[in-house]
Amino acid sequence: MIFCQRCKKANPGDVDYCIECGAFLMVISRPHSAAGFEASDSIEEHLLERISALESALTRANDRFEQLLEIRKSGRNVTVTLPGGDLQIEWRESDDHVLMTGPVEFEFEGRFDPALFSKVGAA
Repeated sequence: MIFCQRCKKANPGDVDYCIECGAFLMVISRPHSAAGFEASDSIEEHLLERISALESALTRANDRFEQLLEIRKSGRNVTVTLPGGDLQIEWRESDDHVLMTGPVEFEFEGRFDPALFSKVGAA
């Protein structure tokens, strides 16, 4: 169990964000103001809870790393199926750019204020 530092909601150990308020969860075993936490609670129990939470976080990080390795093994290309159609994503090795191609709809027509770019050339 991981407790949210913002709203104190108890969350399962396998989530990264609070299910109540959406805050990023840091690894602690219970909120500082938990009514059930007394001096009689053993430090060993507390440390075991923290170790369990860290193991869970490490497992999630490892899973994400394996997903990234799969993308790399796929020739740096992946297809993401979205409601509007398939999106092709290529991670180009020569310049490390990410290219995304797929269906698109016209969203906006307008002009940028030239003042927005006045400092770009000066840098």
